[in-house]
Amino acid sequence: MLTRLREIVEKVASAPRLNEALNILVTDICLAMDTEVCSV
Repeated sequence: MLTRLREIVEKVASAPRLNEALNILVTDICLAMDTEVCSV
């Protein structure tokens, strides 16, 4: 799980815009946690 979280953080950090970073964050956390809903 820590490896997956590190990958998510790296993707979020490399996003050029805030809306893209938030989209990556929510989408990838939902997939990692195997849930249907995630919000920030």
